[in-house]
Amino acid sequence: MEVTISRTDTTLIAAIDGELDVDNGHVLTSTVGPTLAEGITELIIDMTNLGFIDSSGISRFVALRQSTIDAGGTFRLINLAPNVRRVFEITGLIETFGIDE
Repeated sequence: MEVTISRTDTTLIAAIDGELDVDNGHVLTSTVGPTLAEGITELIIDMTNLGFIDSSGISRFVALRQSTIDAGGTFRLINLAPNVRRVFEITGLIETFGIDE
């Protein structure tokens, strides 16, 4: 998995390419986590090229979302492939994450 970061003064966009699972979830956390202390008020995860996610990946998103909200920011997941979206549907997290059609 690769995480590509782009940012403005207050927004961070993290684009994930590959698979997010138990073996590499730490890459997402270590790449995105520290930026929350740097004045980021909006965290956007672009999942256009995310081909697979397991329960540990979902847990990483839950933790990042909570950290962002606790810091007074907003958190969004965008561009979910149908198979990745299905994982969020099965886990009942579509509404929690505010994922649109």
